[in-house]
Amino acid sequence: MRWRRHLPILAVLTVLLWYGATRNYLLFHALVQFADITIYLFAAFLGVFASRMTPDPFLHGISVVYFSMALVTAVHTLAFEGMGVFPGWTANHPTQFWMLMRFIHGIGIPLTLLLSSRPKFIRVFTAAAVVSVFGGILLIATGYFPDRFIPGEGLTPFKVAGEYAVALLLVASILYSLAFRREEARRYGYTFEISLACFVASGMVFTLYTDVYGFFNMLGHILHGYGAYVLLFGFVVESAQTLMDRHFHDLNEQIRAMNRELEDRVAQRTRELEEANDLLAADIARRKEVEEHLRKAKEDAEEANRAKSAFLATMSHEVRTPLNGILGMAAQLKDEGLKPEEREEYLSILVHSGESLLDILNNILDIARLESGRERTDRSAFRPAALVQEIVGLFAHRAAEKGIALTSSVDPNLPDVLLGYPMRLKQVLFNLIGNGIKFTDRGEVTLSLGCARRSGDDVLLAVAVKDTGIGISPKGIERIFTPFTQADDSISRRYGGTGLGLAISKRLVEFMGGRIDVASKVDEGSVFSFTLPLIATEEDSPAEAASGDTEALPLRGLSVLVAEDNSINRKVLEKILEKAGILSDSAENGAEAVKKGAGGGYDVILMDIEMPEMDGYEASRFIRRREKETGRRVPIIALSAHVSDEHRLKALEAGMDSFISKPVRKTDLLRALAEATRRGE
Repeated sequence: MRWRRHLPILAVLTVLLWYGATRNYLLFHALVQFADITIYLFAAFLGVFASRMTPDPFLHGISVVYFSMALVTAVHTLAFEGMGVFPGWTANHPTQFWMLMRFIHGIGIPLTLLLSSRPKFIRVFTAAAVVSVFGGILLIATGYFPDRFIPGEGLTPFKVAGEYAVALLLVASILYSLAFRREEARRYGYTFEISLACFVASGMVFTLYTDVYGFFNMLGHILHGYGAYVLLFGFVVESAQTLMDRHFHDLNEQIRAMNRELEDRVAQRTRELEEANDLLAADIARRKEVEEHLRKAKEDAEEANRAKSAFLATMSHEVRTPLNGILGMAAQLKDEGLKPEEREEYLSILVHSGESLLDILNNILDIARLESGRERTDRSAFRPAALVQEIVGLFAHRAAEKGIALTSSVDPNLPDVLLGYPMRLKQVLFNLIGNGIKFTDRGEVTLSLGCARRSGDDVLLAVAVKDTGIGISPKGIERIFTPFTQADDSISRRYGGTGLGLAISKRLVEFMGGRIDVASKVDEGSVFSFTLPLIATEEDSPAEAASGDTEALPLRGLSVLVAEDNSINRKVLEKILEKAGILSDSAENGAEAVKKGAGGGYDVILMDIEMPEMDGYEASRFIRRREKETGRRVPIIALSAHVSDEHRLKALEAGMDSFISKPVRKTDLLRALAEATRRGE
């Protein structure tokens, strides 16, 4: 605040006000109060305006205090008898409004200093001010506010004590501001503190007057006006100016930032245009590249279409070959004049053709399952030496028929028992050794298992299948692992096959964590090799029931219910059970199976999944619910042409104990019956 500019103004105003007060006090009082009200309102509005631009709870609190004081001061001015606004009111009423204004000032300022930093200060403080203003006005209007002035006697003790209390609060506020708001006080030239000091001096002077129109009353009003003047021009205006400067500085910085951003965008756009030009220049080359990709994709699609056509032709041949054997031998068996040895030969061909047809279907299902990613197998323990011995034993007869040697070797450094996927490993070796024997006319086929690396229990198993057969050309090597494809179309015509074995083997090896490789020379032979990460274990491999004699299984005398809607399948099952000495009864649908099973006279139930009226799932669930009441549980074995894991899981969830896929083999059925009856014991 520039005191040199404002001190002359204050001096002139003081002389004019003093002169006016001696001539017409009512006019003097109205002018002074009007000036106070105007200043309070300016202080309130400027504070709110400044706090809106730069949120400052302290300025907002000051605005609330002085706006409240403006309202009460306005009522105080209108309450004078000479104003004629409130008939019947005495000189005591304006004094009471004056003290209400003083209390709001004396309490509001320290509260703002102390609490303005609290989170909910603005909302709570504003509400409290509204209640104080209108509550105080209501108390005075209804006569419940304590008297402050008694005509002819002067001020009451309550009035004097109130002024001293307000003065004490304002002095404390001055000291607090100087101690804890030192930087702000220095920035605004201590005008806030000086204005409070003027208000304190005004209150002290008011405690001395005994006459409303006396000297001390006029002096108190003038000092009070000084406080309001200093507050407005020294603190509020300076605060607003400082905040405005800060706000304009922030705006200037924002404009500069926007200019920088605009420049960056222009530069970015320039770079984008340059890049677009580069892309446009390279567009012809890209189009040629796309055309080349399209041409290659077209060739690949045509190749895939040719492969599909070749596969369909191959599959037609491969399926028709065993099917021809089945139908032809079945027709021959109708001849009643067959000799026993001829009948035995025809039956053997019939069984072999059926198994060949089943192998073809299994290969197709395996490749579909592997390509869909639904292959699920748990690890189990196995003995590598026993696995090699079993596989060599299975192929020894076929190798001997072609006059070639089938040899094997097992690295002595291999652990006796390994944890891995023995069934999948067998399937890979079946394919590789079967191919080796098929494509070798002289020489030998060798299976070797070695230990490529061992670290603790981690073992890297090395497997190799070597043959001295026809070999594979380099171009053929690129194709042999593709489904439905062989190294050469002439191979399919000469040796047969679906072209799925090596594709299945490759995916199974990758499923087990390995990678299959091939090295071959035409007319010299081939070597298929791969490595598998396995774990050495002390746990012995579980004994397989398949290696045992199914005829020796303790099944004679069992009672089995066969639930199968197909009469041929039902007849096959009944004949297998009859030859094993097992008693059987039949049901043509699920509802009949539930009805017959209610008698509880069966040791095992063979349940077809797909049946009319009630399927096998629902029938099994019904039987299991009923068994909870009887306490007796009959094993249920699922029969289905579906071989997916989803159908197996669904059967187990329905309450079935095991799962046999169709066509049902005698060994699989008898083994499942034996396992089911052992679990039931």
